Amino acid sequence: MPMPHATPASAARPFACDGFVLAGGASSRFGSEKSLALLDGTPLIAHAIRLLSVAASHVRIAGAQTQSLADYATIIPDIAPGSGPLAGVFAALQAASAQWLLFLPVDMPLIPPELLRVLVARASVTRAPVTCLRLNGHIEPFPALVHRSILPSVSAALATHASCARLWSSLSNLDAPAVESLLAAAQLPRLPIPVSLWWRSANTPGDLAFIEACCTRAFCAPRQIP
Repeated sequence: MPMPHATPASAARPFACDGFVLAGGASSRFGSEKSLALLDGTPLIAHAIRLLSVAASHVRIAGAQTQSLADYATIIPDIAPGSGPLAGVFAALQAASAQWLLFLPVDMPLIPPELLRVLVARASVTRAPVTCLRLNGHIEPFPALVHRSILPSVSAALATHASCARLWSSLSNLDAPAVESLLAAAQLPRLPIPVSLWWRSANTPGDLAFIEACCTRAFCAPRQIP
């Protein structure tokens, strides 16, 4: 495993990080506030907060289209609304006092909690400024564990309208292991839900219905997060 930053053994322990749900999108394809759409009877925003709570000490919401989300967690407003997830990352990095921030989009409820634990465990060893995953050879920009030292890079990328994937890829010390390799090395357990569905986003009501059907068929159990 690449070690972008050598650290003493005493420093290579799991460490605390803050969690942020990325919920600043306009939900234009969904047709209504996506964060409040129900999956298994629970709003997507609540699912995302519960997922992040598995690996993060304190969870907040980065961006929101409605103040009603404040009923679930503290909202950090987007500084550049309409600029995509990177704007939420920028706002969170500016507002947070924690050194490490774990990001998860609100519309990805099939991400396994075990995956979040792997990101935190790897970053506790590598100290890479960004830790995310690759699937089928492509970077999946989220979930991602980010160190606050990349704030200047995020600011510069936001000014050029760059995507998170492009920014992560530009980092020489990015840690982005392949999910396939993690499974083969038993660093991730074999899970009931197929890997091909982990990054399925609820962009439309139809997408959410598909995800609901997966849960109904016991691919996953959103109400039971270990």
